[in-house]
Amino acid sequence: MEVGEIWRVRNKNKDINSYIFCITDILDTNHVTVNVMFRWTELAGPSDVKLPHSFIGSRVVFSFELECTIHVRHLDKLLYKLDSEQLDYINKTTNVGPEYLDEYDVRYKYHEKIIEDMEGMQR
Repeated sequence: MEVGEIWRVRNKNKDINSYIFCITDILDTNHVTVNVMFRWTELAGPSDVKLPHSFIGSRVVFSFELECTIHVRHLDKLLYKLDSEQLDYINKTTNVGPEYLDEYDVRYKYHEKIIEDMEGMQR
């Protein structure tokens, strides 16, 4: 495993659309820090960055807010590997998603459901 790899997730929450993980740090042979990425750019929140089509072949959102450390058993399949220029782009980009309207905002609810899923992976 390497920083910049993008993995399909063993998503257990049937209430949300699938999402993917980008490995942002390797802690040991069994644990990695990941950030969520998803293709529904309309669901981007205030801590998300919309990435160009050229990164993985479609528009994608990288979330700085949705980050956690998980055991590698929750990773399903390697999909892509970002190169160093793409990782630099992400790290230098400022957040561009609009602020949430309130707790009923569909974007807020989507992020909350992903957080629930991620919390389950941390147990």
